[in-house]
Amino acid sequence: MKQKIQFLIVSMLFLLATPAALTAYGQPVLTFAAQNGTITAKAGSTTITSGAAVAQGTTLTFTITPSQGYTLSSLTTQQFIFGEDFQVNNRSVGIDTGTDVTANATYSASTGTYTYTCTMPANNFDVRAVFTPKPITFADPTVEALCVANWDTNHDGVLTMVEAAAVTSLGEVFKGNTEITSFDELQYFTGLTDTLVPVHFALSTWKTSAKYDNIVITSDGTTLYQNDFSIESLTDWTNSGGQWQVINGALCQTDTGMEGNLFTLSALTLGNNYTIDLDATKVEGDEGFLIGFNVADEGDRCWWNIGGWSNTKTQLEERISYVNNPVGNESSLTVENGRTYHITIAVNNDNVKCYLDGEQIHDYNFTVLEGILHHAFEGCSNLSSITIPNTVTSIGERAFYGCSSLPSITIPNTITSIGLSAFENCWGLANVEIPNSVTSIGAYVFKGCAGLTSVNIPNSITSISEQAFYGCSALTNIEIPNSVTSIGQYAFHSCSSLTELVIPSSVSSIGWGAFEQTPQLASIVVDDANTTFDSRDNCNAIIETATNTLVAACKNTVIPNTITAIGGAAFTGCTGLNSVIIPENVTSIGSWAFNECSGLTSLTIPKSVTSIGENSFSGCNNLTEIHWTPNADTNLSSS
Repeated sequence: MKQKIQFLIVSMLFLLATPAALTAYGQPVLTFAAQNGTITAKAGSTTITSGAAVAQGTTLTFTITPSQGYTLSSLTTQQFIFGEDFQVNNRSVGIDTGTDVTANATYSASTGTYTYTCTMPANNFDVRAVFTPKPITFADPTVEALCVANWDTNHDGVLTMVEAAAVTSLGEVFKGNTEITSFDELQYFTGLTDTLVPVHFALSTWKTSAKYDNIVITSDGTTLYQNDFSIESLTDWTNSGGQWQVINGALCQTDTGMEGNLFTLSALTLGNNYTIDLDATKVEGDEGFLIGFNVADEGDRCWWNIGGWSNTKTQLEERISYVNNPVGNESSLTVENGRTYHITIAVNNDNVKCYLDGEQIHDYNFTVLEGILHHAFEGCSNLSSITIPNTVTSIGERAFYGCSSLPSITIPNTITSIGLSAFENCWGLANVEIPNSVTSIGAYVFKGCAGLTSVNIPNSITSISEQAFYGCSALTNIEIPNSVTSIGQYAFHSCSSLTELVIPSSVSSIGWGAFEQTPQLASIVVDDANTTFDSRDNCNAIIETATNTLVAACKNTVIPNTITAIGGAAFTGCTGLNSVIIPENVTSIGSWAFNECSGLTSLTIPKSVTSIGENSFSGCNNLTEIHWTPNADTNLSSS
């Protein structure tokens, strides 16, 4: 009787230890899970969910997918006789130790997945996958060293794909580095996003000695920087030129020959909401004060030019990609020697308000500097290979400026905009495919790409900006799609190998000198459906229909009799032009119209012409025969 009772107790213990959902005599249960990845299981073509009962002997196929940037580090299987690990008298009961079957998993590079096949055992069965971040193998040791130094977050000396994907901005880590040769591993930096370019406050003068004092920079009531220069230290500042020093409790610039070099408060990075207050006193010199804000570097900045232009006026100036432009309203304010002025500049996102002695002078919306890869690889002259991630949506200003060893570039179809001068002076760039996700080609984008022989402009492009292809001297043909509505000034200037040109019906605006200095251009055709321009009478020219003005020509142009004006720079650089007969209806010839037509030997100008612009025939050194009897009222500039 005693023996029977003991057997009953052991049986009860067995039942209590078995999970409620399972029985010791039912079908075994399959469970599976993955860390930093996923597992799917199939029996034949049937998908099985984790925790399902599966008949013993069933052939199982597991598809194991790592998360982006991870690789499989271990795959283990384990059998549980009772469905879970439990202990009796501190001893494990009914559990098989885990078996590492990683080597039995087959990897497919095309799908990025692993496959493992096995047979369902008689006991409950568990499959576990663990993934670890995949290290990046760099081709260029210099690139590797820079990446590890800047983005190896766990400091193990290796950059993984997961660490690379977490990077949102490259900053200026690679800018100006002439040692790097390849960076195809950029494709793993999938987290790059549009970011505001770091900007600073700066001071300068133009051929003027001045002193600045009591500088206070605030943001939302918080003081970011304050200096009355009672201490002479200038360690927070970076000098690009001029003589800057603290004299008698003020910051002084004493070089009256210095022209606009920046003295930048480099220790302070500004956001998009701040106010600058300071006092300024002119000591001597030609002009007044230059107060910089939104300053990224010498090539990209805004400044308030107070008493500029030989102390004749005051105006804001915006410089983008080294191109300087006066912007906003112009004030007649000038600066007096020895007088101290209080200056306030208040920036709120893209708006700036400028005050002089409490009076508002300007209110202007400036260009916010932002973008992906902004200046990222500028000046990397030995860079010959790079892969842009297909998660990037824009290429920032001067991103690849001066990458003269880069032979080609693949622009992914996620890109919607290409910033100013993005590929300027990439002399070795031979061909470019612009995806149809891009809607505009920015200013100077391919300027100076002398090796560019072909470029595909998709029909998503609506505008080709100023100097976009300036100096692409190897470009023989350009097909402008019917989506383009505007072509900026000097867009194809100095495309000296260009032989033919077709203007589609969509184009309604062509800037000054768009096709200037194209001596091989022999054929120009404007689509008959274009309502703004035409090439009437097969004249091989572009004519503005409403005004009968010839705006662009080539060496084979025959000026139609219906023309009344020849526009500025219309024939500039047509060195193959030998003889020109201007018809009787023409009344004006624009400035630079026939500039540098060095092959021109004979010219006939009718009496109807009453106005000739400056430099109209400058550089026509072989012009020996001129037929023209000007009217008494003809207006002649220095032609």
